Amino acid sequence: MLDSYYSQFIQTLPHYSIKMKAIGGYYFLYVRSNENETKTKESIQSAASDITKQTLLTFECESVRTVNGIHVFRFRFLVPREKMFCCGNECPNCIRF
Repeated sequence: MLDSYYSQFIQTLPHYSIKMKAIGGYYFLYVRSNENETKTKESIQSAASDITKQTLLTFECESVRTVNGIHVFRFRFLVPREKMFCCGNECPNCIRF
């Protein structure tokens, strides 16, 4: 259900080479960049905030490690605790909208 947000997120960062892997229920971003970790994380957070601006979604981005110019971040979009899934009843507070 959040896959469209993740794909949109990856598309907003075309100047980075990004691989996304799902491991243990978390998404990990493998970002190849010549920039330092802090600058790369700021770019990721800026792109994520642009996507979540018009929704109730928030995001979480944690730096995991950097090896040979590849920065690894644990990243996920978070839905509000009030409603964690779409029940299909077209509720006014549906997380799909």
